[in-house]
Amino acid sequence: MSTGFFVELAEQPDVWLRCVEQTQKELIALEPLLERFRRGVLKRVVFTGMGGSFAAAHTCALRLVEHGISAFVVEASELLYYQQALIDTETLLILISQSGYSVEIVRLLDQIASTIPVIGVTNDPDSALGRRSTVLLTLQAGVEQTVSTKTYTATVVLLHLLGTVLTGGNVQESVVTLQNTSESIRSWLPRWEALAVEAIQINKKPTFAVFLGRGFSRASALTGALIVKETAKFPTEGMTGGQFRHGPIEVVEPGVTVVMFAAPGRTDALHSPLSEQIAHLGGQVISIGAPLAGAFAIETPDLGELLAPLIEIIPVQYLGAAWAVERGFKVGSFRYGQKVTVIE
Repeated sequence: MSTGFFVELAEQPDVWLRCVEQTQKELIALEPLLERFRRGVLKRVVFTGMGGSFAAAHTCALRLVEHGISAFVVEASELLYYQQALIDTETLLILISQSGYSVEIVRLLDQIASTIPVIGVTNDPDSALGRRSTVLLTLQAGVEQTVSTKTYTATVVLLHLLGTVLTGGNVQESVVTLQNTSESIRSWLPRWEALAVEAIQINKKPTFAVFLGRGFSRASALTGALIVKETAKFPTEGMTGGQFRHGPIEVVEPGVTVVMFAAPGRTDALHSPLSEQIAHLGGQVISIGAPLAGAFAIETPDLGELLAPLIEIIPVQYLGAAWAVERGFKVGSFRYGQKVTVIE
């Protein structure tokens, strides 16, 4: 096993604490942009990134939409070439790149040439994104050498605080909640690792895995599929739970695993009937959050829908590692890609 992956995974509670402490300080520099936002000079928020950075943005954007704020999440590669009309002087652009050097992000910075206000979210303040942002928010994750774990959850933490500010919420209350969550989560890590290993014994080498999440957990579904692709090297897909009955259910058969994010929330009643049907069709179901009918359950603390994406991805990190071991891969390593993508 790659010890680096598990060390970085276990560092997440400490990273969250550092991120929360630093973000409180950095948010002060956001006030001039917030004032323009309040006066209506800035009328829309556009989040963009690639990979896990793109997925994490969905949590904050949905929160803004629910507060009546016009917010969009667009892959940086699409924003660069096909959705540029979203970017104008009335746009607050939030660029997210863990490295700060992702090729599409750098080219977007070149394209807007300081004419659009940019909030940069990155782990490297000396990167292209770090140096060229109007306001810089840093993840404080330290060096990450393997598949993204701590940088992803730090992004979710940071965007939660940013979302609190943009929606006029109580930042100090959010800070305390995040600090308490980071401290309480430590004792869950060994339990999640053991349950992940147990879960994959049912289907050690799946032919295909699907990750389903509704609402805020859409971010977890997209990222869960990405983590397992990178770590265990087999086909996966991430989508909203509502999409699954509209065609994708046809792939269910023995050998297929469906991971359902089931944090308690407004769609509770929809989870178990789908889980039960998938199990009846021969698929393996793993529920993360609440137990579901027909599923192997990996329970998590009930933090509510808004904060669920912060913790529900961690069991998937362990699942990806366990599947990688079964398939003979070094955990957290890349076969063809690299940590930072600099070629389109």
